[in-house]
Amino acid sequence: MTVYPQLETLCLFVGHPRSGHTLVGAMLDAHPDVVIAQKLDVLRLVAGPSSLRAVVGAILASSGDAARTGRAASGYDYEIPGQWQGRHRELRVVGDKSAGHTTRRLARSEPPLERLRQRTPLRIQLVQVVRNPLDNIATLVRRGSFDSVDHAIGFYDELCAAVAACDAPVHHLHLEDLVTQPHQQLRALAGALGIEPEDEWLDACGALLWPRVSQTRGGLEWSPEQLAAVERIVGRYPWLHRYREAEARPCA
Repeated sequence: MTVYPQLETLCLFVGHPRSGHTLVGAMLDAHPDVVIAQKLDVLRLVAGPSSLRAVVGAILASSGDAARTGRAASGYDYEIPGQWQGRHRELRVVGDKSAGHTTRRLARSEPPLERLRQRTPLRIQLVQVVRNPLDNIATLVRRGSFDSVDHAIGFYDELCAAVAACDAPVHHLHLEDLVTQPHQQLRALAGALGIEPEDEWLDACGALLWPRVSQTRGGLEWSPEQLAAVERIVGRYPWLHRYREAEARPCA
């Protein structure tokens, strides 16, 4: 794009709601060379008549609106003071943190990524923030997204299958690792996106993190059949293998 000659990469989040994408999207939006939209649903725009310039403009507007109105969500504040949220220095990466919308569209029969490639010269990089599946499923139920654990498990499995079928590179970022090793994990994410992990940005993002990931799995009653269903999902997808056995059991 001649308007943004340094723009190289389109970053789309994939995976499950309630897994940490809002947090990581806010961190990336704080980088001086990255702008991430809040809930834009970029693939919906691409499916319509919008030009690449219009899509980038919508991403910039979404980020700017979030910076002006505040970034509080679900009891957390995702503002990172002193950084670049809502603005940019040298635009190299744009993206959208709407993981759930994007993944559901990827699961449909028409290949939206192929349509996206036809309409943009930008490199496509997918990012998945991964959380313990029991905590992820429990949060979906407790936040009212599903009326039963069984329905939430089915939804979780469907989105896993959609991510596995993506024909674009996926960077998997585990939320537990981000909390315990923020600098290391953000450097790896920056490397996948082709941006410089500047020290000031790393320190500011690290200061936003809470001491531990919330373990919501203990707030639900899990039947043996439900736990077995989650264990089967964990066994099917390599990015979930770390949650086998003890780590995937409900908290006492």
